[in-house]
Amino acid sequence: MYLVTQKPGNFGANDVLACGRCNGEMTLTRRSPHEELGPRYERQWFTCRGCQREVSRSVDAEGKPVADRLHDRAAPNEPGQIDGSGD
Repeated sequence: MYLVTQKPGNFGANDVLACGRCNGEMTLTRRSPHEELGPRYERQWFTCRGCQREVSRSVDAEGKPVADRLHDRAAPNEPGQIDGSGD
């Protein structure tokens, strides 16, 4: 997973990621204040337009990820969760 485009914006909300499965564009589909780190951090969910893969990340107010790992969810109709994190 790598960043395709980073545009100026709050919490990196305008970022576009590349899908690690099909290399399609992943765009931000949901965001909320981080449940553990507080309102100065966000949890963001990105969904691939091509294969519907969903990943989440935690970022600070500048849009910088606070952890090296993205949390990955299986696309609809795929069994199980890829990372087993329970997110």
